[in-house]
Amino acid sequence: KVKSSLFLVLALVKAFEDVFAAFLVARYINLAQTKNYHELLALTLLAVGGFALFTLLGLGYRKIRASLLKDVNVRFKNDLVAYLLETDNALKLDISYLTNDLKQLETARIEGQLNIVFYSFQFLTSFIAGLVANLLLTFVYALTSLVPAAVQRLFSKKVETSSVAWQKSNSAYTAKIEELLKNLSLIKLYDIRKLFSTKMEKPILNLEEALRKMKLNIGYTTEALVGTSFITMIVVPFLLGIYLIMSGHITVGVFLMIAQLSNNFTSPLLSILETFNTLKTTNTIYQKYLTAKK
Repeated sequence: KVKSSLFLVLALVKAFEDVFAAFLVARYINLAQTKNYHELLALTLLAVGGFALFTLLGLGYRKIRASLLKDVNVRFKNDLVAYLLETDNALKLDISYLTNDLKQLETARIEGQLNIVFYSFQFLTSFIAGLVANLLLTFVYALTSLVPAAVQRLFSKKVETSSVAWQKSNSAYTAKIEELLKNLSLIKLYDIRKLFSTKMEKPILNLEEALRKMKLNIGYTTEALVGTSFITMIVVPFLLGIYLIMSGHITVGVFLMIAQLSNNFTSPLLSILETFNTLKTTNTIYQKYLTAKK
């Protein structure tokens, strides 16, 4: 709990680094029109000191994140070892699950959840800072950033279905590999290499085809999200932003600040949606782990 709380605090602080950078951009742009050299020097000192502090805090963030991952991964392995030792393995956990599937659970799911926390902080801090700078422009940027969420829903089911198919194919392939290794000497002794080579063709093709479909579905989802974001999150906000500058409602510095912050409306949300797609590929694996843990 202490590590989790510390991770949340450091992730929140790290998320403010982008807000700080956007603030500096606005100040530098507006300062360029004043010829105030003393303020320029003061702003530069603030920038150097601020980024140095964020770097030190970032090192702490990386350290606590790595420690959290280690703790969770150790718990996963200990729970599964305990299940194997204390039960008759009704779930039929095999080498494929305890190696390939478990590693996917550790990397794709746990790291993904930590990333979602940080991306969420990035979005919230930037959104609040943008509202302070200009309510209307920030609201438009935020509103258009919601459009990719609708696109993501169109693809999520296919991603999850293809993930289940890949896991089944992977288990079948691993079983065939185990059979091959177990009988390798007999295969060579009786010269039935061709027979076993033929038996391996279907599991290999099924595995690679399932992997192709899973990656293709994830790729299609990502491309659709990126394309939609470019259309909805650049053209419309820039139209409004330039109009506000021309009408004297905001300065160029404020517009560039919000435009820079808007990257943290777009990128974190896209990353969150993409990570959710990846998390879906581990649902079956995680449910099996939860059953074993009981």
